Amino acid sequence: MDKLQYKDKNIYTGVKTMGNNFSEILGRQRKTISEISRNTGISRSALTKIYYEQSTSISFSTLKKLCDELNITPNDLLIKK
Repeated sequence: MDKLQYKDKNIYTGVKTMGNNFSEILGRQRKTISEISRNTGISRSALTKIYYEQSTSISFSTLKKLCDELNITPNDLLIKK
């Protein structure tokens, strides 16, 4: 990994980020964001951000609700990019 200095902070280039399989899982299970929102109490806007991989983080409680609703594990949902 290459290391850059920027205002006294180390920035590493080439760092892998996390992604998710939420859209694929919903498609396979033929479920909608609205349905997941109703069943879990997670807002549609939060689910949409997860679906399009626009969210920068996910809380453990949200992760647990999604996994319970979709009958999956966190490893099924989260992926390295």
